[in-house]
This record gives sequence, structure tokens and C-alpha cells, in this order.
Amino acid sequence: MGVPLQAQPNDPPPDARGIRVMDSAWAQLQPQRGAALQRSLKLSHRWDDEFPGQGGTATYRITLPPRQGDEDMALLFSRVGNQAQVAINGLVRLKLGQLGNPWRDAAKTVHLLEVPARWLSAAGPNELVVQVTTQAARWGGLSTVQYGPAAAVSAEFATQRQWRYVAPLVFCVAFGLMGLMALALWSRLRDPIFACFAAAALLGIFRNLDRVWPEVPVPWPAWGMVTATAYAWHLALMCLFALQALGLQGRRTSRVILAYLPVSLVLVVLAFSVPWPAAWTLALAALAPVGAITWGLVLRTAWRPDDGHRVTAWLLALAGGAAILAGLHDLGLVRLGLGGPSRFSLTPHAMFLFVVIMAGIIVDRYARNARNLQTLNHTLEARIDARERELHQAFGELEARRAAQVTANERQRILRDLHDGVGAQLVGLLNLVKQPGTRPALLEEQVKAALDEMRLAVDSMQISDGDLTTALATLRYRVQPRLQAAGLTLHWDVQELPVLAGMGPRTVLQVQRIVLEALTNVLKHAHASAVWVHCAPAVDATGWLLTVADDGCGLPEGSRVEPGSESAADGGPTSLRRAGEGMASMRARAHSIGASLQWAPRVGGGTVVQLGWSGLPDGKRPSPA
Repeated sequence: MGVPLQAQPNDPPPDARGIRVMDSAWAQLQPQRGAALQRSLKLSHRWDDEFPGQGGTATYRITLPPRQGDEDMALLFSRVGNQAQVAINGLVRLKLGQLGNPWRDAAKTVHLLEVPARWLSAAGPNELVVQVTTQAARWGGLSTVQYGPAAAVSAEFATQRQWRYVAPLVFCVAFGLMGLMALALWSRLRDPIFACFAAAALLGIFRNLDRVWPEVPVPWPAWGMVTATAYAWHLALMCLFALQALGLQGRRTSRVILAYLPVSLVLVVLAFSVPWPAAWTLALAALAPVGAITWGLVLRTAWRPDDGHRVTAWLLALAGGAAILAGLHDLGLVRLGLGGPSRFSLTPHAMFLFVVIMAGIIVDRYARNARNLQTLNHTLEARIDARERELHQAFGELEARRAAQVTANERQRILRDLHDGVGAQLVGLLNLVKQPGTRPALLEEQVKAALDEMRLAVDSMQISDGDLTTALATLRYRVQPRLQAAGLTLHWDVQELPVLAGMGPRTVLQVQRIVLEALTNVLKHAHASAVWVHCAPAVDATGWLLTVADDGCGLPEGSRVEPGSESAADGGPTSLRRAGEGMASMRARAHSIGASLQWAPRVGGGTVVQLGWSGLPDGKRPSPA
């Protein structure tokens, strides 16, 4: 330290733009451990190459040529740090962080210092002094310094800034967006390829962000451990992503990649905590064979003629080849400093290609799924059309069978009605004809009864389901002439009745027969002069109540017939016994359709027959009043 610092004569010739590259300096170097050194050295000077695992301070003195004219000049520092201050002719003109404060790292980007002509001396050389403080394993020191006209140097600064500052920001945004998209897809699909890429992309943000973020969020060397680990895992997981994209994740290489993750973490901790920079170099070097093996597997898949991943494999092969070349460049020329003072890392630029490939994979899978969905829709439509045709055919067959069944049921009903009605009357008539001495009047009566039954059967074929009003009107048309011929006045009061469920042709026919039997009993036995027929809907509109009343002789005293009673048929005069037989038939018919039936004396003389029917269940049917 006893040798005074002196400016190092340095006057390289300018290039076509007028820019000089100052590539030598007189330096005073003070490591944390050991004696200070003073000597002339070549730029770029990397502190970690000379003092691995140590921090320290350095002062670089560079001689600038005398001012010529009044043109403003500029200085371009491609790399300086970790903290620095720049003085020209003894006056501090630029401060990059605070000397010795590790929270800022000026070495992450390029710096421009515009030098007005008034700062420079025209009488002789000008002195540039750059003081820096460095931290272990942080790549401190000073690169070559470019000096020349302000316009030319500013243009060079813009170019280097775009390469070293704008590009990492673009990469951060791209990795962030694609990583979040892949994470969202993994949360829905649970496909490991999306989880792997999401982890690799989000880890890649740390590396690119570290290149443009001078104020670190945690102190050094903890921040160095975070960024180094994220970078190593980012590269390893991209190799695993390439294997998963081609369906090769079951290979032994995948297990090697996963085993590399904890190993690299240990090496990173050793590199920044001991510190032992060679451990970080070893961690990066270990990725070279892993990347080469992965690239070989990808190439082999790309050469297979019938492989479904051939296009993706070729894209990954191109990206993988670029990444391997960039990694070798960064390891040999940047990390180890072999072959020159290169400071530009190419690996982040090569890794960006995987973002493009991932976007292509997502688009390809979406397009493939869309095509599959379209094909599936066409298939489903064809199947649905076929099913519809089958259903229409089956429905047509079912309708035909139902129509045939309805016809058969109606035929059975007609046959049953003819058998139970006309047939029974004809059988009775046949029995009377066989008996000697049968009175003609009795035969006539039996023939008329048979005709009435036939007419009712014919009328029931023309009645719509539940249309009791029309059925009773038809019955009135049939019986009114007989009543008038017998001198009976008919008072007809049938209101409009609702069409109720359960009122089929058979039910309507049974009601007609009950009313006909009641009117026949009036003609034969009541000796009446008038008969009243009344029918109205029930109060709750779920049924109806029908009454047939006459002003005849009525029932004998004490012979009111309740449902289920046989008293009128068990004894008494012959006319009463015959009336009882008719009443029993009426009661049986009422029971068959779920109706209630009863007889009562009429006020003023005569008999009242009440028939009530309801569409309610049996337990809820009201009894007629």
C-alpha cells in the first residue's frame, strides 16, 4: 500500500463511431483476508476469479484522453459493482448504491454516465476513478469501459440495456403468465405436465428478475441462495417438462432429475454460506449431462416416423439444442471466464423457447380436444337420430298395439253388455215362451225390456267418456214415449254435468240401466201419475247426485230399503217381490261402479230413488242426502 495510485496510460484508438474501449486500469485491491495489492490489470476484472469466497474493495484508475472541442462525451459501464461511485478529475459524478451496503447490487445492469465537455480538461489527460465494494460470490469488479461521443455511447447503452434489462422483463412476464395458466390447467385437469411447467416457469421468474432488480428483498448471501436454487431447479424442471411432453416421464432420467433437486440445494448452500463458489459451478456443471441425456431422448423420439409426438419432439429438440449450447457458453465463457471476458448469459434467452413450446402444446391440446369434441358431438347426434327413429318406430308400434287393445276392450265391453243385458232379457223371454199359458202381456213386457237393453247398448257405443248429460238425454228420448203412453207426466231436470275421470262408457251404461230400472218400476208397480228425474253436480264438484221420484203408492210402511238390505225381496205381495228383484239388480249395478244407492218415501206420497257417484276414493265419497 506504500506505492501511490497513479493513472494508467490508456489511449486505445476509437472505432468508426468514435468510441474507445478502455481495457486496462491501475487498481488497488483489498480483499477481506490478506494484504492489499496494487498493480496494472486488464479489464474486464472479475473479483471472484481473483479472490474466490471473499469480499473486499477495489479502486480502478483509468486515463481518459484530453478533451477535443466542445463535444459532450459519455461513459458506458457494462458491469460494475457490487456498489460503486465514479469520479472524474477528483469529483464524484455517479453513485451506484452506498459503498459496502449489500442491499443494492449495481452489477446487474449497464450504467451510462454522460460527461459534459466542461468536466474534461483539454490541456492533458483526464483521470477516471471507479471505487467499488464487493461481496463474496456476487461477481463484483469492473468490465471494460466504453468512452466516446454521447450520442454514440447512448446508442450502445440502449442496445445493451435492451439485451440485459428489457429482455429479462419480457421473460418475467412470459414465464409468469404461462406459469399461472399452466397452474390453472393443472388445478382443473391434474395433468403432471402442467404442474411441472408451472413450477419451472415460476422459478424462472427469480433468475430473470434478479438480473434487473438492483435492490434485493433479502440481504446477501441469502438472496444469492434463493436465486441460485430457483435457477438450478428451473433448468432441471424444464428437462423434466420435455420428457413429460413426450410421454417419457417414466424414464430413469426423470428420477435422476428429481434427485438433482436436493443435491443442487446442498451445493448452493455450500457455495454461498461457506462461501465456496466452486460448489455453485459444480451444480451448474452437473446439469450438462442431464440436459444432454434429455436432449438425446427427445431426438430419438423425433426420429420415430410413427410417433404421435413427432412435431412436439422436433420443437423440443431445437429448443433443447439451443439451451445446451447456451448453457455451455454461460458455463465456460461467463462462469469460468474461458476464452474471453463475455458477460452476457444466453441461457435465459434459450429457455424462453420452452414458453413458446408450452403455448403451442396448450393450443394443440385445445385444438385436438375441440376436434374430438366435435367428432363426439357428431357421433352423439347420429346416435340420437338413430334412437329417435327407433323411439318413433317403437311409439308407432305401441300406438298400434294400444289402438288394437282399445278396440279389443271395447269389443269385450259390447259383448259383455249384450250378454248381461239383451242376452239376459232374451233368456228370460225364452223361458216364458216355453211355459204353457204365459200371458201375452208378460211376453210383451219382456220383449220391450229386451229392446230397451239393446237400445241402451247401441246408445253406449256413441257416448264419449264421461258425458253423462248426453247419455241421460238419450235415455229420456227412449223412455218418454212409453211414459206418456202409460199416462205418466215426466218432469226432467238434468243440469250440465262435468266430465269426470272414471266415467267411462261402462259406468255411463250402468247409470242408464239404473235409471231405466227405476222408471220401469214406476211404470209397473207405482200406479203414479207423474215422475221426476233430477241430476246435478255434487257440492265439491267431484261427482253428481241423481234422483228419480214418483207420486205413486210408495213402499209399504216400514219397508224402506237401505243398501245391502233384502227385505223387499224376501216376502210380501208378488208385485213387491218383483220390485225387490229390480231393486236388487239396481243395487248390484250401483255397487259395480262404486256408487251409493238408496230408496226413501217421498213427502206427499210416492218413492224417491237416490243415486250418488263421486270420483273420490271410496272412503271420501259423500253419501247422498
